[in-house]
Amino acid sequence: MSLISAIQKSVSGLNVAQLGLQVVGNNIANANTPGYIRQELVQEAGHVNRQGDLLIGSGVRPIGITQSLDQALAERLRDATSALAANDTLGSAQKQLEALVNELGDADLSTQLSSFNGSLHDLANQPGDYALKQQVVLEGQTLANHVQRLHQGATQLADAADATYAADIEQVNILTTKIASLNGKIVDIEGGRTLGSDATGLRDEREMALNELAGYLDIDTQEQSTGSVAVFVGGDFLVTDAISRDVYSTNVSKDPSSASEIRIVDTNAPLQITGGKLGGISESREGIYGKFLTDLDSIAAGIAESFNRIHSQGKGTVGYTDLTSSVAVPRDVSLDQAGLDFQPENGSFEVQLFGDTNQLLSTHRIDIDLFSDGNGTTLNDVANQISAVDGLQGSITPDGRLTISATTPGVTFGFGSDSSGFLAAGGINTFFTGNDAATLAISDKLLESPEYLAISAEGIGTDADHLTQLVDLFEKPLPELGNVSVRDRYQRLVTTITQGAAIQQSVTDGLRTYHSTLEGDYLSVTGVNIDEEAVKMIYLQRAFQASSRVISTASEMLELLVSL
Repeated sequence: MSLISAIQKSVSGLNVAQLGLQVVGNNIANANTPGYIRQELVQEAGHVNRQGDLLIGSGVRPIGITQSLDQALAERLRDATSALAANDTLGSAQKQLEALVNELGDADLSTQLSSFNGSLHDLANQPGDYALKQQVVLEGQTLANHVQRLHQGATQLADAADATYAADIEQVNILTTKIASLNGKIVDIEGGRTLGSDATGLRDEREMALNELAGYLDIDTQEQSTGSVAVFVGGDFLVTDAISRDVYSTNVSKDPSSASEIRIVDTNAPLQITGGKLGGISESREGIYGKFLTDLDSIAAGIAESFNRIHSQGKGTVGYTDLTSSVAVPRDVSLDQAGLDFQPENGSFEVQLFGDTNQLLSTHRIDIDLFSDGNGTTLNDVANQISAVDGLQGSITPDGRLTISATTPGVTFGFGSDSSGFLAAGGINTFFTGNDAATLAISDKLLESPEYLAISAEGIGTDADHLTQLVDLFEKPLPELGNVSVRDRYQRLVTTITQGAAIQQSVTDGLRTYHSTLEGDYLSVTGVNIDEEAVKMIYLQRAFQASSRVISTASEMLELLVSL
């Protein structure tokens, strides 16, 4: 009986060696298969049997085929994947914005500011030159157009990110559905972990899906005792067992300065996403494109308000016979509560009438009285005060724009001494129109004729004193920009962009190195090393040969025993 037992023990060794060789062969065959995780045969000594006073082993038995996977390392790699994807997206956004600004080129905003200011200097040397006035208007239009192009370019970048955002969210839903389906199959095959073997092919596929999902979201994973994996994002689950929850994005306002929000379809609860490509896109919209557009709007508003406050109080070489404001205002609402872009103050402005030879005929004060109870001067009040001036008619268009008309032939009008700021706020006798980067433009009257360029302080065509206040205006600290000049404000914006791009590139490079290190560690555990498998193959071969030799020897001894 002991010889037969020895044969049986060696047979178990033969079987295990054959199984081990199959596992090694499968590993070698999949050495170049993407996502394949190296498999290992798990074996243990057989149960012992008592023979007299001795305990004799019963050989070896296989208990499972498992994946060589370090779950903690895999989780760290997924975290690094999410961080790298987010920062890579941010870096790309910074580079695109840097290219849009193109501060080192010949057509950047700094150059446009210099060209516009240069045209004012040229006009100051020859104030009566029509062509130089035309040049000021054209340079102003080029400046406004450039600001608009910057706004449009940044908005288009944000819109492009939105398009990617929607496609990526669809991919997230595909992956979570796939992971849930694989969970169900794995649990069925593994019997809720009653088997010692892993559903290796399915687990490989699920691990690849989890790693891909980590590129879109910063996920946390938790393997259950049944073999299924739960996927969480910021405390909310997307996958549990064979159940997945779809997500969608919303940005009702489509405002590039506000990030789209990702919500769970079932509960409408927002996901707290900080990493992955989707986290990077959200941060790009709000923190890069959105901030740039906000700062650009501030610069555009500073350009318009500061220049218009001075220009609106001056006169050109011709007077107006009629003029309509560029800003619409509710007619019966106090001006301080009418939603004007630039808040008017208590004060007044002058309307001056001129004869056919531009001689001053009369000066009239229009009062702007604003009260805390909201019962201050309205647009109707301003129109009525103007209509009370002999030779002028004030009216309001249906859309709320103030129109001033000269009613006496040969009489024109102009403006001066505005202590209320209403002229600039209401878009009357202004150089620029609009209040942000998207709407900044030049007054239609100036485009019609540069003679309306308000460079005179005293009278129509009498001096160029107003021009001296406009020259180098954008180089001076302005209250509208917090006592910072337009050029300095823009240079600070450009510096923020260029430094941000450089810092982001450095951070991304560091994360890429860290990710590569973790990936190398991960592959050293999960990847197939041909040399190691060759050593295992030789070891299994020797074990097989040794077990065969034991069986042969025991068989010979058994035959000898029988022949006695």
